[in-house]
Amino acid sequence: MPGKVADASVLGAVVFGEPRAAEARSLLAGADLYEPVLLAYELASIARKKIGIYPEQKDIILLASEESLNMEINWVELLHPAVVD
Repeated sequence: MPGKVADASVLGAVVFGEPRAAEARSLLAGADLYEPVLLAYELASIARKKIGIYPEQKDIILLASEESLNMEINWVELLHPAVVD
């Protein structure tokens, strides 16, 4: 399978069932995901913002956030100078 790196907003759409989740899933279909460890923090930030907007959905948002860490993702450490270069 081809490897892809997905933006946090794309994975956030899938994880949190946003309106464009189907489109996000189609972008990721059939690909191995390679993501920097930072993605976990970015998804946590998305969850925090959603809880602020929808406090009544806190439990659902937290569960989705926890389950996102079980996705089939190849976590990689980045060499930050190489990314800048």
